[in-house]
Amino acid sequence: VMTESWSNQTIGVRFENIQLPQGSIITDAKIQFSTKDPEDSTGDSDLNIRGELSGNAAPFQEVNDNLSNRPLTSGVVNWQPVEWLLDDEKGDKQRTPDLSVLIQEVVDQNSWELGNALAFIITGEGQRSANNFVSGVPPTITIQAEVPVPNQAITNIYINEVSPNGTDFTDEYGGY
Repeated sequence: VMTESWSNQTIGVRFENIQLPQGSIITDAKIQFSTKDPEDSTGDSDLNIRGELSGNAAPFQEVNDNLSNRPLTSGVVNWQPVEWLLDDEKGDKQRTPDLSVLIQEVVDQNSWELGNALAFIITGEGQRSANNFVSGVPPTITIQAEVPVPNQAITNIYINEVSPNGTDFTDEYGGY
């Protein structure tokens, strides 16, 4: 499991201020990690990633069962990352498979709102040592989505009109 040099942990990864409105259709999503300790990132690894099934994932706390007692998505994504052999490497080897099914399950909840937090729980066997928030190089998330068109009137919008070259037109303020 992703670790700071210990094995068989449950790991949580949380991202704040996710700019996805409810009703978004998630088409692709991946978490990008970077290698912390290559010597602790060898051998087979078989990881399972699940999302926290919460409309706004709470920050992690250093208390017993804080991760294992969180509600999880029914969907799970398996990841068998190859060995991470280079220090601070941040590439395809350290990138998760597509997690869109997990995020879709979260943003489909009635409690999801634009700007809320997403969290993922990683369990499994093996070991990969990843940089994190504490080490100053936290993982990043990339999400591609189809966002719904607002069904409310847009207020306070201003449009500057531009006329074709050579056309004189006086606007309501007397300008061209």
